[in-house]
Amino acid sequence: MKRKIEQFSKNLPTESGWFWHWDGNEDNASFMFDVGYSGTTGKCFITIGNSGFKNAVWCDDYGGYWAQAKPPPLPKL
Repeated sequence: MKRKIEQFSKNLPTESGWFWHWDGNEDNASFMFDVGYSGTTGKCFITIGNSGFKNAVWCDDYGGYWAQAKPPPLPKL
């Protein structure tokens, strides 16, 4: 699936939550990471276990493009 670059940003996550990550190659799929925030460093990191990571990875070290994954609206019951 081809992506429009406007859907993603080089701006790094600034809070904990779920974020889409894309490496910028239009032939590659994006995928979701569970991102944590370190109050000690003021930086965000990809948590252990995502994509098989055995250690947390700083988002700025990982690079690429980011987009916050917003939950869908709840249905009206």
